[in-house]
Amino acid sequence: MADAVVGEIGGGLCVLLGIGRGDRAGEAVRLAGKIARLRIFENEEGKLDQSVLDTGGGILVVSQFTLLADSRRQKGTGITTAFTRCRLSRTVYPMGGTA
Repeated sequence: MADAVVGEIGGGLCVLLGIGRGDRAGEAVRLAGKIARLRIFENEEGKLDQSVLDTGGGILVVSQFTLLADSRRQKGTGITTAFTRCRLSRTVYPMGGTA
């Protein structure tokens, strides 16, 4: 993938997403709605009261399992365990846990 563009948006949000054990599809839908409605973009007057939906922007979601890493151990991070034990991750990322 060196130098290959695999995802791109114009104005909008880049969301780093880690799905872990215990996360469910309903929670993912609710979270996606909250992210889309966050009022973090400026209007014409400079006030932060616009969502990505209001601005017509995009949302680029990047799988980021390092957010779930258990770094308490010195050897290994537990990322593989977080991925393989989560039913929702297998639904969202049907690659079956392989890189």
